[in-house]
Amino acid sequence: MLSECDTDPQDGFTSFDLTQASNQIAGGNANITATYYFTQAGAENQTASDQLPSPINNFTNTDQDNQTVYVYIEDTSVNCGVVEPLSLEVIPSPVANAAGPLFVCDDDEDGQAQFDLGALDNTIDGGASNVTVSYHASQAFANAGTPTVPMLYTTASTTVFARVEDNSPAGCYNTIGITLTVLNQPNLPSSIPPLEQCDTEVDGTREFDLTSQEGAILANEATSGDFTVSYYASVQDRSNGNAIADPTLYENTGSPDTIYVLVEGSNGCSSTMNFDVIVNPLPSFNTPQVLATCDDAASDGVAQFDLSDATTQITGNNPNLNVSYYDTQAEADTGAPNDQLPIQYTNTGSPYNETIYVRIRNVNTDCYTTTSLDLEVNEAPSAIEPQPLVYCDDDNDGFWKF
Repeated sequence: MLSECDTDPQDGFTSFDLTQASNQIAGGNANITATYYFTQAGAENQTASDQLPSPINNFTNTDQDNQTVYVYIEDTSVNCGVVEPLSLEVIPSPVANAAGPLFVCDDDEDGQAQFDLGALDNTIDGGASNVTVSYHASQAFANAGTPTVPMLYTTASTTVFARVEDNSPAGCYNTIGITLTVLNQPNLPSSIPPLEQCDTEVDGTREFDLTSQEGAILANEATSGDFTVSYYASVQDRSNGNAIADPTLYENTGSPDTIYVLVEGSNGCSSTMNFDVIVNPLPSFNTPQVLATCDDAASDGVAQFDLSDATTQITGNNPNLNVSYYDTQAEADTGAPNDQLPIQYTNTGSPYNETIYVRIRNVNTDCYTTTSLDLEVNEAPSAIEPQPLVYCDDDNDGFWKF
């Protein structure tokens, strides 16, 4: 009997190398020849039209699954022959079911990922017993059965080939290709600037629009619409999927307060990062003292003030504070440069006493507060011109004690 494995397509027909039977029959005797026929009668009569076609090393059975052909065995040294049947058996190869493709996210941005090929075994062999599944880097390696790739296979996007082999002596096998695809994770920056606000209510809390950070979060991605960004108050919340309900109105619980971000791509891959929200305090300063100067000769209550003297007193020479002066509270709140009073300021609007408004800004945080500064013009003392002192020079020397 000759047995061969059924190859694609799995149809019960395959190629037989009948020279294997010829060699076995001859047993090394050069005088023994073997000729193959479809029928016993054809073999007995050596009917040429019944002879199997050449080449006999690539004969495909014409009866599905199993076929008997007949061999005319002749000893040419004596010209005697005999007819013997030869059974051809087509052994079904194990089924290799389609599996995959497999998709794995690239968690370290090196273009590779680890694929668990062993997880496909039951799909590929259909749960069949007495078979072995192996994986190979090429079709040629799968056909040869070696070398294999590891079940936990780290690779770039590629195609691997599974071989399902019958554990019986026949060792029939089948193969199937599996596509492995490495997906890109969202490419996030290592850090982004914090969201900062000033503590205008002096209670340490503010409402933040966390979504205003999306541009910075997705700065490395060309198509931001392919990603979904969600925000979490803690790592645990992020793990549990408990996102901040309204990220446009988030009230901080501390300062700094860390916000944890999850970015999910349309391909199913995700990345994480975090940023801080900070409530900066308003500037601390010294309460302004009355800035006084003396009236000039005009005695009209109008004089020039050097406001830098007030700046020194208010800031205590703190280099982080910037001080500017304005006519009104509204102008101080706005802080427009064109509304600022000159440092050498003359109180033309109100003689003797005037109140101006001070804007104190922290140059690092840009937070500011305002206060008022009173200006005072002190009247110069009145001087009465004295009468001249006159004495008689009794010795006519021009000198006298006064």
